Amino acid sequence: MFQHFDKFWAAFKVSFFTGLFTFLWSLLLIIPGIIKGLGYSMAMYILAENPDMPALEALKKSQEMMDGHKMELFVLYLSFIGWFLLTAVTCGIASLYVTPFVNATMVNFYLNIKPSAVEVID
Repeated sequence: MFQHFDKFWAAFKVSFFTGLFTFLWSLLLIIPGIIKGLGYSMAMYILAENPDMPALEALKKSQEMMDGHKMELFVLYLSFIGWFLLTAVTCGIASLYVTPFVNATMVNFYLNIKPSAVEVID
């Protein structure tokens, strides 16, 4: 039953450190926090492909992978504003469709930038 509990802790650590570091960067100003948050955004996908990788290493690899791709991801997030507004208007009911759609789009973004950063991951 608890066979993959260690993977939970690894994912928890990545999530915790991402939130902590983004918060600390946001204390400077909002913009550095947004930039660092975009830089750390691929850490969970890296961890999913490399489950034995330490959390801080996944964050470092995510930063390296996102070099030159942060603006693309920011524009991609902006394209979802209408969907998020629809979710708010429907009191969350639209999230049954929007959440999987956003997650699938983020996975495709990760897969698209991954080949240009293969040397970073391996």
